[in-house]
Amino acid sequence: MPDGPGPAYPGATLYDLAVDRDGSVLLAMRTALGQGCVSRLSADMATTTNVHCLPPGQMPWALALNQDGRILIGWNSAIDEMSANGSNGVILLNPETGVTESLNEVTGSALLSDIAVAPGGLIYLAEYRADEWSGTGASISWLDPAATPITRTVLLPGQGTILVRPAQMAIVGTSTAHTIYVADPWGMCGGGGGGMEPPGLGQPCPANGGLVTVASSGGAVSRVPIGWDFGPYGIGFVGSAVTASPVDATTGTAPVTLTFDGVSSTGSTSLVTSTVGPTPPSGFQLGDPATYYEITTEVGFTGGITVCVNYPDGSYVDETQLKLNHWNGSAWEELPNQTLDTAANVVCGRTMSLSPFAIFEPAVPDDTEGPALSVTVSQATLWPPNGKFVPITLSGSAFDPSGIASLTYRLADEYGTFSTQPQTLTLPKTLFLEALRAGNDMDGRLYTITVTATDTFGNVSQQALQVRVLHDQRQ
Repeated sequence: MPDGPGPAYPGATLYDLAVDRDGSVLLAMRTALGQGCVSRLSADMATTTNVHCLPPGQMPWALALNQDGRILIGWNSAIDEMSANGSNGVILLNPETGVTESLNEVTGSALLSDIAVAPGGLIYLAEYRADEWSGTGASISWLDPAATPITRTVLLPGQGTILVRPAQMAIVGTSTAHTIYVADPWGMCGGGGGGMEPPGLGQPCPANGGLVTVASSGGAVSRVPIGWDFGPYGIGFVGSAVTASPVDATTGTAPVTLTFDGVSSTGSTSLVTSTVGPTPPSGFQLGDPATYYEITTEVGFTGGITVCVNYPDGSYVDETQLKLNHWNGSAWEELPNQTLDTAANVVCGRTMSLSPFAIFEPAVPDDTEGPALSVTVSQATLWPPNGKFVPITLSGSAFDPSGIASLTYRLADEYGTFSTQPQTLTLPKTLFLEALRAGNDMDGRLYTITVTATDTFGNVSQQALQVRVLHDQRQ
């Protein structure tokens, strides 16, 4: 998005904004005519188009992008925006079709001030009351769009971490209680506010607008007093991923790590590995040894799960091609958003459910033939037989679709003087052979160089090359 100021909207009141996936900016505002609408400002800030206008009496105070690309709009009744005694609710808007879905509507509630979407898909809401003299209160609640019916639930311990901007309140989920951070961004404590304490907390005002900490006794936290301001004006989800590394009942090891986006209830997670499972998809194969990972859990989780599997080193032909799959009940499916760390031997992917998992690689065709081997010598005869050492160069190649496991050569000297055991060969290769033969050796001295290539399936190809020290030039 370009730097600098964007266009002005005379007479309009801007409530919130959100950046869409294409870089455009969604604007929630009250128009000059008093209507609550959502507009879109192009990424280059050149044009503005209307996206959606709410029914009369509703104002869009909060915007957020849902994980499926739809727009979340949090609204308050226009006639009671500041008294917090009217109704509010949340709708999902499909910007392509204009179709809306009402997620939740309540009456007589606190004023809805912001929305944040957790990685797992839960929708968190920040509300506050404006009648601070009679007991200012704020609450953080959440909606599960997959539930039926969709109702608001106050944030429970362990369900997430919420930060409230500008540092007025934050609720941090733990296993026992919430921790509430209180601040005074407008200087009402310890300065311009005459040293007032936040009502109901029993804690001194933070110095210089800093933070004080109050731990609740556990359970739900609703309408937490937060002082002289109007409550949480904005929230952002920080995250509360829960990680589990179940021990394999077969081997006693823990090769799998699960990271849940969110957890609503605790429970055990189990892993059983096996060499038996559904047949790999066409064109793919398991490693050696073949391993299936059967994962089950009693954990009540929200959102998705990141599954990471640590595979044995050397168990695959080409580990750069590994793909993590899960069984959907009738077929294998490759997990999305995969990462592969070949140095650590770990492959990860995202899933919405647990089932048998397996790591596949492209199948290597059955191979019963040896490598294609073609090697030549720079010269096949040596003359004159003057006892000097003559350079002989081996050139050529060895190829196999599965790969060459080894390439060696062995020199056999008819006289036995320079015979060798198999040696590793890298082509081209230069050997030095003695140009000398016995005077009564009428057919000359024979050197035989045997080249052997072996593929990854153990198939072997050989080629024998001869170099002869001539007895005389008539040969």
